[in-house]
Amino acid sequence: MKAATVKGGRSLKIIIRVIAIILIFTAVGFFLNIREGNEDGLINQDRTPSDTVQSIEEASSENKNEAVQTEGVFNLIGKTVEELKAEFGKPSRIDLTAYDYKWWIYNSDAGKYVQVGVKDDRVVTIFAIGNDVNIRPFYIGEPVSEIYANYFIESIVSLDYKGSSYYYELSEEDINSRPLIRLGNIFVQLYIDKFSGKLSSVRLMDVPTLIQLHPFELANKELQAAQRKRNVDQEKLDIGNAKQLFELVNIVRMRYDLKPLLWDERAADIAYKNSMNMYEMDKGSLQPNDLEELSIRLKAFKLNVEMAEEIAAADYLDAPAIVEGWMNSKSKREKLLDKNFSHTGIGVYNEYYTQSLLQIPK
Repeated sequence: MKAATVKGGRSLKIIIRVIAIILIFTAVGFFLNIREGNEDGLINQDRTPSDTVQSIEEASSENKNEAVQTEGVFNLIGKTVEELKAEFGKPSRIDLTAYDYKWWIYNSDAGKYVQVGVKDDRVVTIFAIGNDVNIRPFYIGEPVSEIYANYFIESIVSLDYKGSSYYYELSEEDINSRPLIRLGNIFVQLYIDKFSGKLSSVRLMDVPTLIQLHPFELANKELQAAQRKRNVDQEKLDIGNAKQLFELVNIVRMRYDLKPLLWDERAADIAYKNSMNMYEMDKGSLQPNDLEELSIRLKAFKLNVEMAEEIAAADYLDAPAIVEGWMNSKSKREKLLDKNFSHTGIGVYNEYYTQSLLQIPK
């Protein structure tokens, strides 16, 4: 995604609207094409002029999504923490983030799992993945074809905020797996499972949070880094991310009728060491040849296993983005959904993530 900011952006806004009208005549028709063994997923796009759905009248009316009625967690954006607690009660815990808000974690019921971002005692963002969370007009498990039929998915999203104009250009990957839709004053990022062709989770954001996060494939990494909160307690941040990753992976496994993984502290230590090594390698203080194989680390921790795998990640927004990214990678997805694994451990170091997956003898 490409992003731009322009002061006094009235003229840019006009140009953007002209471009948007032009784009309508080259709009994308979205289709599911399921093919076995596709590492990149099952959702593909075929572009033909005849697939255009939007008329000029629809385009000039700003956005047909504006008239959509929302319910549930949508109504919490902008509300106070007192109103949040009246709706959901006290959170199970509060985790730090790398941004201006803190995650209030509601994890007592996997079916109603949500993470609510709170800044200055107000709700600014929500991540919802539980099957029973009210995210109307959407719902978890909704077919992507239904979403594309009912909503206008734009490749360019523009907005004005505090005297500046912003525009976001979504890549094809963004549109396929994490499209952005504006509903009133709320922006919704839909996480699409490309292998099942269904809605996996949603991230709701107010405008300032969207501007800070830049949650897209082609977002400028330096710009993202500049937006991150400084002087954060990195150790507490990493611990919170590890807990979220553990919970979210198990929610996904249970969605596919698999047993949740049990936590193993030794596996967490093994994963943590790998994350630390990845960080040091990235900083140039460790060479790739110095990285220890998983089997060596298992022996060092005297951990007897029948089967072991490892998944690693870096440069993600947060734990929710990592899990959705892993589920859209064929190889990582197969590891996460392997029924033979019984235990796991997760180690995060300076936001380098590693998850160890183990089958431990009974």
